[in-house]
Amino acid sequence: MPNWLYRFRTPFERKNPYFRYVANLLDILVQAALLLLVTAALCIILLYMIKISWNTFIYSPVGGKFVQMEPETARNIVGLFSREIVPFSIYLAIRAFAICLAVSAVCQLLHIARYFYLPRELFGRVILWGFPLAALVAAYIRTEVGFQQFGLIYLVALIPTLCVFSGCFKFAYELVPEAGELLQRVKQIRFK
Repeated sequence: MPNWLYRFRTPFERKNPYFRYVANLLDILVQAALLLLVTAALCIILLYMIKISWNTFIYSPVGGKFVQMEPETARNIVGLFSREIVPFSIYLAIRAFAICLAVSAVCQLLHIARYFYLPRELFGRVILWGFPLAALVAAYIRTEVGFQQFGLIYLVALIPTLCVFSGCFKFAYELVPEAGELLQRVKQIRFK
């Protein structure tokens, strides 16, 4: 972890585990806010670029043929880009963060992250976790927003999900104990 992220921590390390947990929680909240801010900004930039490319494509001869051959897909794309890009990007970033954080917390609690996330490298994590989490985010957004085509929403949800899922697993690793740890702590407290 880079040292500049611990700017808000006091220079005196606390011995009480509750104070350490609260200090760690505040650090993670700052990191999560920065992650959401960067993800939303990246989504805004990419969606505006895609919207400009789509508008340019539509007025080309090939784009005209595409609209004639695939009217349903073209209608869905136009419906997607008729929305306000900035609020929709913020919505996407928050939903992707919330879903990825919930899944990563459950995986951390049930020891799944230890065996299927932590030993993997970046490419393995993207294949094993990033793409399925993007499908989960897309399914949630599709039911909430009301799009018919899953492929289009999956491509839109892929950007913020790939940006936040790794951070969510890191946050869950630092904040959520595994079930075995909880049971050990309960045994220690109970049998003292």
